[in-house]
Amino acid sequence: MIKNKLIILFCLMNAWVSYSEESKLSYDPNIWSVGLTDYQYHLKGKSGTVFSGQSNGIEIYRGYISGKIWGTIGLKFLSGPYGQRQKELPLDYNGTAFAGQLGYSVQSGPLRSKSSKFGIFLGLEYMDIIGRAVGRNNESSNSPIENIELKLNAFTIMPGLFYSWINEPRPIGNSPKLLMTRLEGLIIRIGIEIPLKTKFRLNYQEKQDNELSSYSDNGELTGQNYVISCLALLGS
Repeated sequence: MIKNKLIILFCLMNAWVSYSEESKLSYDPNIWSVGLTDYQYHLKGKSGTVFSGQSNGIEIYRGYISGKIWGTIGLKFLSGPYGQRQKELPLDYNGTAFAGQLGYSVQSGPLRSKSSKFGIFLGLEYMDIIGRAVGRNNESSNSPIENIELKLNAFTIMPGLFYSWINEPRPIGNSPKLLMTRLEGLIIRIGIEIPLKTKFRLNYQEKQDNELSSYSDNGELTGQNYVISCLALLGS
């Protein structure tokens, strides 16, 4: 009799411990994401300064997914635009951008599911890009340019569409299986980047009668950029 009661008590305690552990088991909504992005710049100033061409970049974000909403914030490392010309000289561009996005699925059900999802997103971005052509000249020009530098600062807004494939969340835990980072999904974004505020400064030297004269130009650029990117979502 006592033995049976002890067995029943042991079973009840074991069930209670199991329930407690399951009730404490939660899911981490936070993610890391790494992606590739491609820009098509189409910006122009009143004085004729042009910022156009294709550019590529690497994105690193910290993000959050909950229900039908996802968001990321982080950095972009940009290279290009390639083939960009100022005063008939190709420039070498590189820069960084601080960016954030917020997306919402327009389909039923949460983003983390077995089916892919389609939705809309809105992004904000501040970029700082510098292009240089140092020590070069254009021999075909009657007034060759020796050195040129273009600095661009821009604050932009980007509405767009996204398509996602996101797995169910990984539980928080200390087991090797749970601690192992794995690919949780992909988000493909297509958007139009519209400048809210831009500022550029162009400096160059022009050779005339074997003497170098320095010139500069500055102002704002208007236009739009087209952006496509692919984000890989990683567990925390």
